[in-house]
Amino acid sequence: MKKFALSIVFFTCFSLVCCKVSHPPVSSVTTTTIDKMIEGWCSNLCDYPKSLEEFVSIYEDSDSWKETPMKDSVETTLSFLNKERNHIIWCFDHPTVTSMDLIVVYYNDTIYRKTGEWFFPCLDVSLTDYNKYYFKFPSSIDDLIAYDSLAKKDHDGFYQCCDVTFDYLLRNKDNLDWQVIDEERILIMSGSDTIAYQLGYYPQVLYCDDSAVSNKTIFRFFDNNGNYAHSKDVEKALKIGLSELRKNYSITPFEQTLWHIMVYTNENGLQPFCESDDLSLNTEWFHDVEDFMYKFCDEYSLGKVIFVSPSYQK
Repeated sequence: MKKFALSIVFFTCFSLVCCKVSHPPVSSVTTTTIDKMIEGWCSNLCDYPKSLEEFVSIYEDSDSWKETPMKDSVETTLSFLNKERNHIIWCFDHPTVTSMDLIVVYYNDTIYRKTGEWFFPCLDVSLTDYNKYYFKFPSSIDDLIAYDSLAKKDHDGFYQCCDVTFDYLLRNKDNLDWQVIDEERILIMSGSDTIAYQLGYYPQVLYCDDSAVSNKTIFRFFDNNGNYAHSKDVEKALKIGLSELRKNYSITPFEQTLWHIMVYTNENGLQPFCESDDLSLNTEWFHDVEDFMYKFCDEYSLGKVIFVSPSYQK
């Protein structure tokens, strides 16, 4: 019985050794090229390839790399990946929202490994841009995406990176702790990991000192739901309308250089934007401006407009 058991063990080990597939080692040129190709993919598309098929097909459909010094090594590597695809395991995973793993295994050999912190391209820039226009931070990833969709016109280059980031954060929004601390700070967490921490523009500091108000060009448009609604056509229409009003008023040298930041809302009418602006609105000029803004907001379905205006005395 003992001899029979030993025979079984020997036969099993012998079978494993005999059945192990031998293959030539992957050259260092190929592994280096795979590394450069994946990092190049990530730089251009702001993401990592999720599968071997996706990775190979993008390179085969692109011509840009064919004009680079890596042309020959890329062609050789693509040929290797296509030929050996049945023996390659492509493992991509996000262990946490803020980390990622990409491992490429050929038979039993790891030929590529990238394990580290997941990055969020353009998130900081988009948060800054949102805060710059709203003078506050978005309360959720949905708010940021809604603003970004209105603000951008193309989905290539920088905005392609935004799409990758927003799509990923949207899929994981239930795992995000989105904290708008106050007007000046936002903190986005996932577990104990920080995704973003940012200081914002406090408008009373940024725009309301004497040097900033002087001839400062500021235009912000929001619809009746408080959403960002800026467009060049709306801004042009506002400038033309205010210019027409100014034709009825004489301009002194002082009035030519002193401007005020104003805010008009459907609820409160016309008000100074800066708390420090000691400005009387009980003048014919500001009455005309308020009447004009009422009609303007009604025509363009706006609920709030921030703009600059001189002050006149007839």
